[in-house]
Amino acid sequence: MCITISEKHGLNPSISLCFYCGKEKNELVLPGRLKGDIEAPRKAVWSMEPCDDCKKYMAEGVLLCVVRDHSDPKCPYRTGRMLVISDADAVRIFKMDPTKERFAFIEESTVSMVFCDPVNAKA
Repeated sequence: MCITISEKHGLNPSISLCFYCGKEKNELVLPGRLKGDIEAPRKAVWSMEPCDDCKKYMAEGVLLCVVRDHSDPKCPYRTGRMLVISDADAVRIFKMDPTKERFAFIEESTVSMVFCDPVNAKA
């Protein structure tokens, strides 16, 4: 692979973040010259490849990343909460195909509705 070096920013380094959980992935990305010769963000999502923790969660079941209600669907605001549910539950509750999908965003209100917030649940 060849990197075109930026005249202003050189190799233009950036730290890769996990798309799923938002944590640093221990990867350094060297994009070089970007369109418009802009400076690369110090930290950014550069690929859909999950971090080691998210890979582990996806191997155990379907990873649900909790996001704020009504946040931008293209870049939802992640709350930092994640849930892992069994493949059978993903099919039963969300009609997902775990052979094709190992991840989904889920809004906070849906988490409370589907999984019942034990603090606010009525007996």
